[in-house]
Amino acid sequence: MKPFSLIIASALVLTLMVAPAFAATATVTVSTSLSSYSGTEAVQVSGTVTPAPTGQSVSLEVTNPSGQTIPVGTASINPTSGAFSATFDVGGAPYFTTSGTYTLTASIGNASGSAEFQYSAATSGEGISSAQFNDLIGNLTQIETSLASLNSSISALPTSLSGNFSALSSQLKALMANMTLIKGQLTSIQGSLTTMQGSMATATQVQSISSAITALSTQVGAAQTAAAAAETAATAASTAATNASNANSSTQTYVLVVAVLAAIDLVLVLAVLIRKLS
Repeated sequence: MKPFSLIIASALVLTLMVAPAFAATATVTVSTSLSSYSGTEAVQVSGTVTPAPTGQSVSLEVTNPSGQTIPVGTASINPTSGAFSATFDVGGAPYFTTSGTYTLTASIGNASGSAEFQYSAATSGEGISSAQFNDLIGNLTQIETSLASLNSSISALPTSLSGNFSALSSQLKALMANMTLIKGQLTSIQGSLTTMQGSMATATQVQSISSAITALSTQVGAAQTAAAAAETAATAASTAATNASNANSSTQTYVLVVAVLAAIDLVLVLAVLIRKLS
């Protein structure tokens, strides 16, 4: 039994001697995904151990600006590449309450590597001030008032448009009525001219011609009066059309076309009258 006990003791001694020898010759590197953190965040850790050990892991710990050491976990080492990775959270009492430089350390045996990162601790005073809050509320109130005013203007728009279109319709109806009257007067004038042409055969009918000319003069005067009334109606229609155009450009185009057509009709009829008189 003594030789067997000696073999076991020798194996244990060799194991204890090999592990420190490896640790003493290993190189550890470690880094964090970001250079600074704040509040409560997750820190991504990565690193390598050279040469790569088999079936081992590194211990991770963080030292805060006050010198307190915080164990944050372990990370398994890839036996082929020697790489390791881990994640831990920062923030909260009692260790992550001070802003400043924190040191992350990865160690295996007597070998270790470290990396620094900045951390900004959350404070109870963060947020907007009372003045900023009141200013924000004031701006929101102004926006609400402006929206209400805009809504009122939009609501009143159909009523305004309706009034303009009603006035325009009335003026156009008056214009068409006067145009009809002018056409009637011109028709009567044409009849008188026909009578005059037929009355020129004998001297006995000179009196009839004189009477017809007198009637013609009266009808021309009536036509002029109707034309003046039509002009007044056209002016009023133009004013109403201008008011309507401020609200709807397409309506303005329609009204102008109607007014122009009516004016052209009037000019053509008056041209016929002048030709007949000449």
